[in-house]
Amino acid sequence: MKQQLPSTHLLPDDRPSAIILYDGVCVLCNGYVQWLLERDHQTYYHYGTIASSQGKAMIRDLGIRDDTVVLVQGDWVYTHADVAIQVGRQLGGIYKVLASIASLCPTPLRDTVYRWVARNRYRWFGKYEACPIPDADLRARLIDL
Repeated sequence: MKQQLPSTHLLPDDRPSAIILYDGVCVLCNGYVQWLLERDHQTYYHYGTIASSQGKAMIRDLGIRDDTVVLVQGDWVYTHADVAIQVGRQLGGIYKVLASIASLCPTPLRDTVYRWVARNRYRWFGKYEACPIPDADLRARLIDL
């Protein structure tokens, strides 16, 4: 899902160009962030967890549920499968091609599949007891909203 930032948003104007909020205790979500860190050579993305006080405030202010990955890019907010599509477009190469193919699938179908995986992610991939200690690459790109 894609929506424009509301004019009343409380995000700082000097925030990074792209922020990804993710479930910090989810093994799948952490794997996605690690995968992205290895491919984001331009250090375009910065990260925060949804469970942090800043992450909770941000999704509350944006009117977004806490059961999805969130991408804030410029004045736009992306959730669900649209995050992967936007990330693929930004990474370029084969990921841009895959994102273009995925975008041909209707949004309701993409989001239904996303929600199904999200509902089962802990059962299929596991859950950390607490957010893992980030490595140096991720620590350098964690944000304090």
